[in-house]
Amino acid sequence: MEGRFALEAAAKIISNREAIAKDCTNSEPKSQQNIPRATNTDTADKMLFVVAKILLHEDEAIQEAKAIMFKDMGIDNDEKLDASNVAKAVASRLCAPRDMSAPAAKILRAVLMIVAERLEE
Repeated sequence: MEGRFALEAAAKIISNREAIAKDCTNSEPKSQQNIPRATNTDTADKMLFVVAKILLHEDEAIQEAKAIMFKDMGIDNDEKLDASNVAKAVASRLCAPRDMSAPAAKILRAVLMIVAERLEE
């Protein structure tokens, strides 16, 4: 049942990837200045790809996020903190229903936070 919402979230990440990467790495944000941002747009792009790939597992997205190994993310060791900040910034700035439906936002936030935790292990 939640598979279609995971696909909705993946589609939004993929179609807005460039704007999302720019937003979560903005060093001088106009709003929500309290949310830590990442610094590298390439790392942000990699992180968004990882999240979209996980979401494409549809009903198994949460389990896939919990199971993903750091070595399978395509993120270098020195990018781990920045990638985690990408995930947290996107999760914090996500707005439903402006960005996507509430069920899709819920799944996306969960995947983002699980991946952030995995990166910080």
